[in-house]
Amino acid sequence: MLRINAMITMLAGATLALAPQPAPAADAPGASAAPYVFTPDAAAQAALADLAAGPDAGARSTALESVRTLDAADRPALLRNLAAFTRDAQTTRGGMVAGAVIRELAIPADDVVTALVPLLDTADADLRAEAANMLGTYEDRSASRAPDFSRYRALIADADRTGAPEPRGLIAHMLATDPGTALLTLTRATRLGERDHPRLKRLVWAEHVIADVIWKHDNGFLDPAEIEPAAGAQLATLIEDATWWVRLYAAEIIRRHPAFRTPQNLDRLRADADPLVRAVAETASAAAAAE
Repeated sequence: MLRINAMITMLAGATLALAPQPAPAADAPGASAAPYVFTPDAAAQAALADLAAGPDAGARSTALESVRTLDAADRPALLRNLAAFTRDAQTTRGGMVAGAVIRELAIPADDVVTALVPLLDTADADLRAEAANMLGTYEDRSASRAPDFSRYRALIADADRTGAPEPRGLIAHMLATDPGTALLTLTRATRLGERDHPRLKRLVWAEHVIADVIWKHDNGFLDPAEIEPAAGAQLATLIEDATWWVRLYAAEIIRRHPAFRTPQNLDRLRADADPLVRAVAETASAAAAAE
């Protein structure tokens, strides 16, 4: 009861270097899937609205019990409805409901992650952004250390092992958040991470060489407009890689770091077979044109 009262008090107190070449062939099994479709449930949205707008503690407590019933019936659906509700929230109190419900119902982090990851593949850009924002809570982000993507490894490994469609939205989210950490996590979560896999050392070494240049940029040891030839050569090999998310890593690097935005790199990635790679390359190209 004390926890319920604490949540109610919180809500009540809130106010609101080569010529372009033909693109690599599309990746093999599990490379893509249809966009995920989620339709918010009217009853769930109404219960969440009652929780956010309840005029008094009694009304909010009643609404919370309705939400608890929804959780018992279908937790993944409730969590996706929370993301949709937050997406549409017009008040600070409405925006706080998802976090409050997850805390009050003591929903485990892995349950939240598993439920929200499919939303990263929806065609609704705002819902994707909200799901990514909620997932960020579980990535232990900090300016002083890399994000923790360990909760995603099992999801990626399962798809790789079974040949099921890859969680493309999740992979894109990881690479947009921290390309280097994402590339290493993805490599280790898939068969590429097997100790004797012929590509393992090449990918890990390429990431290391590129990350070293970025570190030198960030710490003043190398002019931000320059790159070391070895790093440029490593990025060029990744741009030609057969795996789409390796090429997406390369696209994210050139999007974030202007020194890697050579015309050859931009042209190659803008002609890539994968739409996610092309989209990031177009963003990088637009940034280069604006400089």
